[in-house]
Amino acid sequence: MTESVKTNLVEKGFGSYFPIILALCVVLGLPSAMLINTASIFYPVISEDFGVATAAVSAWMSLCLLSCAIFSPIIGRWMEKYDIRILMVASIVVEVCAFLIFSIATEPWMLWIVGFIAGIPNTILMGMSSSVLINRWFRRHVGLLIGICTAFAGLGAAIFLVIGQSLIDSIGWRFTYDVWAAISLIVAVPVVLICVRNNPSDRGMLPFGTAWAIERSGGKEHEVINPPSVDPKVGTRSIVFVLVVLFGFLVSFICQINGYFPKYVNWIDEQSLAGAATSAFISGALLASVCQVGSALGKIGLGVFTDFSVGKAITILSGAGIIGVICIWGFPSTPLMPVGGLIFGLFIAGVLVLSPMLIRRVFGEGKNYPVFFGRAGFFTQLGGSAANLVWPILADSAWGFNAVFGVALVGIVVVLVIGLAAYSMRDKLPRTQ
Repeated sequence: MTESVKTNLVEKGFGSYFPIILALCVVLGLPSAMLINTASIFYPVISEDFGVATAAVSAWMSLCLLSCAIFSPIIGRWMEKYDIRILMVASIVVEVCAFLIFSIATEPWMLWIVGFIAGIPNTILMGMSSSVLINRWFRRHVGLLIGICTAFAGLGAAIFLVIGQSLIDSIGWRFTYDVWAAISLIVAVPVVLICVRNNPSDRGMLPFGTAWAIERSGGKEHEVINPPSVDPKVGTRSIVFVLVVLFGFLVSFICQINGYFPKYVNWIDEQSLAGAATSAFISGALLASVCQVGSALGKIGLGVFTDFSVGKAITILSGAGIIGVICIWGFPSTPLMPVGGLIFGLFIAGVLVLSPMLIRRVFGEGKNYPVFFGRAGFFTQLGGSAANLVWPILADSAWGFNAVFGVALVGIVVVLVIGLAAYSMRDKLPRTQ
């Protein structure tokens, strides 16, 4: 047990910090995963029910991510000013209401309005809560713990994609959204109320890993307990900030392809019926589910690598994206298709793990971290929003998914170059406490 003489706070065993991890895993694995990561199985059935194009339905996701982008800087300030536990509970309730309204929607515009509103709580639950809380509560294994928590968004998606498809087939997509609402309300709200607190000091504790961090810093206790960070007025006007936000934008843009894997499989099967290709190796829902498993595993793996080297993690991320796209695109009728989906899942992990860790490494982990995370998050979410407009248009074009995957490969190469350039400038800006 480590004690700070100046603050009368103590560092306890990991078990005292576990409730934070539990709450984040539940939030990301249930309401967040249900809203964002299972949306792909609803697109085809809703578009058929409404008699509209897939793009008209999936536009709610674009508006949701656009809302995330708009409100991300504001929520970054909220995280510093208000009780994060209340913010999280309110967000869960809003997402529950979104599920219920989805279930009674009769026109695409209803989905659009709810999707935009749902972007606000999604920014809190999926976009910021894990990074901000872990940054406050832990000084060691930060990347790994962010990876573990965010992995539950992929794990929850892998489970609920299969369950959701089964429910849609048996009781319809409307009642499936009602089931999502009930699970989120009954499970997630009590867990957050019991487990979450703003800071470890609220429970008389120092962040976990404080002793390790002090030893590593050469005894600079004050800098460990109150870590320095870059002044936002300086950081947001720098070239490295431009590189960081471009990195987040492109990673988010490219990873949204996963939401159109069911449509891709339908495209392959249509070509098969026309004699232009053989049928897909697995169903679209299963491919999306496999990809989410890869995302869950990738978040843990990337988390481990980012604790040692963010630069190496960027290289691994880009390599996984390229290999995954080639396997899915080039070998859809072979076992390489699901293998590619699993590998591409590692690239998806970059949004929730690598982007926050790159921001933390470049701008510091101190009090200004949520500010940088919120402002950079605007562009990350904007990338996802733009993708859900661009990908369906390309998929419905004469080139079909050949255009989608071709553009994606070029984008991943750009991600690698920009990411490494930003990382190389990580110690250029002055930091203050």
